[in-house]
Amino acid sequence: MADGVTDDSAAIQAALSRAGSGGQVYFPDGVYALANPVTSYNADVTIYGESWNAELVRTTANTVSLLTVDGAGSLVTSLTVNGNGNTVQGQYADLAIGGANTLVDYVQVLNSHRIGISVAGNHCCIRACTVIGLANANIQSYGIWAVNYNTGIMIRDNYITNTGIDGIGISGNGYQVIGNYLNNCHAYNGTGGGQLVVYNNAGTTINGLISGNTIGPGNGPQSCGMELNGSDTTVVGNNINNQKFLGLVATGNGWLITGNTITNTGTGGTTIGAAIWMNPGNSSFVVSGNRLIDDQTRHTQYCGVFVDNGPSDSYTITGNLFAGNVRGTVIDNGTGLNKVIRDNVGIDDVIPTLTAASTLTLPINPVVMLSGSTDIRSINGAMWSGRSITFLTETPVTFVAGGNIANTVAVPAATPVVGTFNGGRWYFR
Repeated sequence: MADGVTDDSAAIQAALSRAGSGGQVYFPDGVYALANPVTSYNADVTIYGESWNAELVRTTANTVSLLTVDGAGSLVTSLTVNGNGNTVQGQYADLAIGGANTLVDYVQVLNSHRIGISVAGNHCCIRACTVIGLANANIQSYGIWAVNYNTGIMIRDNYITNTGIDGIGISGNGYQVIGNYLNNCHAYNGTGGGQLVVYNNAGTTINGLISGNTIGPGNGPQSCGMELNGSDTTVVGNNINNQKFLGLVATGNGWLITGNTITNTGTGGTTIGAAIWMNPGNSSFVVSGNRLIDDQTRHTQYCGVFVDNGPSDSYTITGNLFAGNVRGTVIDNGTGLNKVIRDNVGIDDVIPTLTAASTLTLPINPVVMLSGSTDIRSINGAMWSGRSITFLTETPVTFVAGGNIANTVAVPAATPVVGTFNGGRWYFR
């Protein structure tokens, strides 16, 4: 037994069955070859190894989970589970958790072809584990998969790398994803997706917390840091860097996205490398206090915040720090009127100067130097094109007819015109 050659699956299954409720199954260091899957059915069982050198290895290609823990209240700790690069596709996991209130900690899962750790019980916690996949672009594999719409799942302080698609996939009510480190996930060459993904089905994913995670570069050409679906979830204090496509993309209502640092998106050459992308129809969200920066020698981050075309409404984008974005800071295409976009820093890195009659195109919080006697004949710009505009000037100006705004404005040289938006109207002075 534990020589890496002899099939230990029958002996391990017998030990799991004998343990009974509240029992223990201990694995001394060694390599345990499993030609067949094993399952723990009893509640409150502790399954633990001497160290990570106690290793359970899959030796037969199949579509069945290798070690399944279905008893509620169980503990799995200090083990290595090795999927051994099983090449058979299927919804199996190398470690499958089915019992509620189960804790998995300090477990290492290696060479997973499909799912490293799956979770299908309420109030389970996966903590301080390591999942290392095969980094194969042709395999839709996952690191930690908790997409059964359970309640109260916690995934925290894990290290996950080299998965085919999601490093972490989660769904349900009251979930928490805290302090994990992911990189080189989403090797798959298909369409865009995230290294950390929140799934939603008919509004069942709500009341989540995504906090303190670090997400490094992904593998696939359209990999994102986070792909978020659901509602009423807080995304706070995460660090997302060097994503090939988007930093964070969200679908749903009630997102609070605050205090995150997202840098250098679009490194895969895409022309839409936004740090934060809000999908069409998102409403009642807040994007506030984030650092959305491109500090590369050659900038690739298209913009800081992008609100896609659609009926988004009742949202706030305030207090963010922008720097180095290629095409803009906030690009707002939401058609709703109940929104506030203000008090962002770095939004006027480039101050345009107008020296002759022209179209005035400004960022959201514009500062424009008007040189000489300048006629403004038309106005374009995110958020305020077509709205009612009031000019408040510090020096006398002359209004004359012309252009498509009914009046042009002539002001003395080097007089700043500063605009602010109060949620319904732009004001310039």
